[in-house]
Amino acid sequence: MRIIHFDDTVIVLDNITRVSFEENDTSIVADNRCLIYFVGSGADPFVVRGEKAKPVFDRLLESLQSD
Repeated sequence: MRIIHFDDTVIVLDNITRVSFEENDTSIVADNRCLIYFVGSGADPFVVRGEKAKPVFDRLLESLQSD
């Protein structure tokens, strides 16, 4: 699994393969249906769907490319 720092969060990208990013008890889980779950330390998860998810994916891809 590949680990990267992204906005002080843990990011798990779940598509055909899974890429995990971990930091500070916070996570983002994204799958190929463009659902993103943000889970903070003690926080309730929430979901971003469709076009609202796109900016997060774009920033994630930029971070992966610059790594």
